[in-house]
This record gives sequence, C-alpha cells and structure tokens, in this order.
Amino acid sequence: MFIANGLNPSGSTFEERSGLRYQMFDPSDATTRAVAKTTVPRGLHGTAVLLPDATVFVAGENREALVRPDDPSFPMDGFPIGDPDLGVPNGQIFRPPYLFNEDGSLATRPVITESPEKISYRDNFEVSMAGGANQIASVVIIRSDHSTHNLETGSRYVKLASREGRRRK
Repeated sequence: MFIANGLNPSGSTFEERSGLRYQMFDPSDATTRAVAKTTVPRGLHGTAVLLPDATVFVAGENREALVRPDDPSFPMDGFPIGDPDLGVPNGQIFRPPYLFNEDGSLATRPVITESPEKISYRDNFEVSMAGGANQIASVVIIRSDHSTHNLETGSRYVKLASREGRRRK
C-alpha cells in the first residue's frame, strides 16, 4: 500500500512534519518503509490516485503556504486569497519500486491480450495474458478515487480468483 500526503505534526524534522517521504506499507508485518522523497509537502489537501499503468499521481496542497505571491512561475492572479482548496499548480508521478528490477531497469509486466469490455455484477469472466502469468501472486480489480483528509470513500479493492496465477518465490 502506498502512503503519501501525510503530515506528522509531532515529527522532529521538517521532512517528517511535512510528509515529504512517500512510504510503502507491508500488511504482512504491519511495517512501513520509506521509498521516495518529494519536494512538495502535500498535506491534508493533497491527493494520490493510482493510475492504470500502476504509477501514482500525487498533487494538491495549500497553494498560499507553498507559493510566494510574487513568484512569476505560479501567478496568483485570479485566485481568491485565503482558499487552501485551490491547490498547488503541479503534480508528480510516483513510480513504485515494484515496477523495477533490482538493477533499476523496468520489470517485465504481464500484458492483457483479451478481456471483456463489460462485466456485469456476479458474472464470471476471463482475462487472458501473454507472458509472465506464472509470476503473478494475485489478481485484483481496483477503483481509484480521490483522497483528501485521509478519507477516500469511493475506492474499492476486490481480490479475484485466479486459475493460472501462483505465488512468487
């Protein structure tokens, strides 16, 4: 699980207080590990969205706290003063470590060769893949939603039964 946009007001460093370190949560042992550092504190008004290619789009936060009013790169003209929900005018793409091999090259990813265009509730369906199927530990469908203030009411994570997949070694 990817963790971003958190503030830690009791943190001892600016990095900890501002949530500048992305983390991965491992549910098997309930631990987190730092995986990347960002330059923009996202905080409560930030958002992180899982994209179809397994990267994560991270954006938002209080524009006024992060951008000087006289900065020509991010003009404040037309934006009302005092509205933190306007957000910072930039976003970042985070590429999780599982997308890469140990040497830094892109990992081989399974390719879907056939899938239904529409799936109805309680229907069985099949998805065919080329290459790498024996490396798949599990199959899930995910509906991403926006997140803010640690609330993400529209997300769904559904683990599916798989005939071919088996646990990685």
